[in-house]
Amino acid sequence: MRLVGYSRGARENPCAIINGFLSERGLESVPVFSDAENEFRSLRTVQNAVKRELCDAVILPSYDDLGDDKYSRLENELFFIRNGIKLIYIERHKVDAKRAIVIAAKRFSSYVTDWDESFGISMPEFGNAQPENSNIPFGYKVKDGEAAVDPTESECVRTIFESYIAGKSIAEILRIIPDAVSKRGKLFSNMTVKTVLKNRHYLGMRTKKGILLPPVIKYSTWLKAKERIEREYGGEPTLEPYFKKVASDRPPNYFRTVKGSGVSGLSVDSDAFEKAIEREISAISSDRQIYSIVIEYVERELDEARSVYSDAVKTNNRITGEFRKALRRVSDGDYSEETQNTLERLADEKTFSAMRLRRIRSETELFSIDPDELMAFLSRAERINELSIEEKAFITDAFVRYVRIRSGKVIMRIFDPGAGRYVTKELDGIL
Repeated sequence: MRLVGYSRGARENPCAIINGFLSERGLESVPVFSDAENEFRSLRTVQNAVKRELCDAVILPSYDDLGDDKYSRLENELFFIRNGIKLIYIERHKVDAKRAIVIAAKRFSSYVTDWDESFGISMPEFGNAQPENSNIPFGYKVKDGEAAVDPTESECVRTIFESYIAGKSIAEILRIIPDAVSKRGKLFSNMTVKTVLKNRHYLGMRTKKGILLPPVIKYSTWLKAKERIEREYGGEPTLEPYFKKVASDRPPNYFRTVKGSGVSGLSVDSDAFEKAIEREISAISSDRQIYSIVIEYVERELDEARSVYSDAVKTNNRITGEFRKALRRVSDGDYSEETQNTLERLADEKTFSAMRLRRIRSETELFSIDPDELMAFLSRAERINELSIEEKAFITDAFVRYVRIRSGKVIMRIFDPGAGRYVTKELDGIL
């Protein structure tokens, strides 16, 4: 693992803190970058190292080192996550359990946006591929070098999905869209319609070549179509349960919980394991207080995001204005070291200010969720045992933080409405 350290704020000797933590675990020292408050130079250095694939993990004294406020921290955390970087915190930080539920409800009711790691998305290699009409799905076109929604084709995609979940057969759907032509120039057939119905990219994802496709349909629409396809044509055969990874204090660290698989003498009954998770999530979702708890949380976060937005706009405009003035001085022939340093500092401030502003907008979008949409998601979670494997996995990720096997016991970290946070529960009859 290629590791670097980063510290933010007026912390005394962060290099000693980080490398002392590593030496206690028998690990070698790593380069440590440190920023004083309101400086961005070292964070920019770490991010450039990430972009150049020079590191794959970053160690920080605490979660607060990611930024001055929660919006900056969320945006910087997302940068590392999207680039596949593991973040290691010396000081354990509390994870916002209610936020995970709101994110899941928002995704289910609409589609993936930029406020968190996309459900099911895999980030491409560095350097996005240039799209061509031949390598993007039906429903999209290339506009100004980027993939965009094709109005006519995307309407055809929506018609296919809406007709299918309304109960129409594929033959009936073909009569509704008699003039639909695929990217290969052929009229739609039964197989073409099935391919459209199974294509996850319509949720708004990146292709394997790194081409970002805008969303065309909602997750709930795609899920209903998927459930009907599985009923009529059978799902893809799999031996793996929906909750796939469990951390263990015995090597290997991660293992598939397939029934009967052994881990250092331990075997997991995956059927009992999944039913235990479903019982816990169903009990949480049927607890009437969870709705009022999450709604109150949503209202509070939305008010805060709206209140800081105007100040964030003013700050971003001020920094942008100062940057343009410094750039003008350089254009007029002022190549002094002071001007160059000022320009470099303002360039970093401008970038991070714009990132923070984008995050505040994203949080405003996230917490503008309709209460009815939130209630629909919680009602869905209450009936988790009736759902498809796909949706069980989706809902489990919203409520369960992790599952670990420790000292021969199965420990689950799950949201508790009464406590308003994650709590630890022991699952019996799993091993």
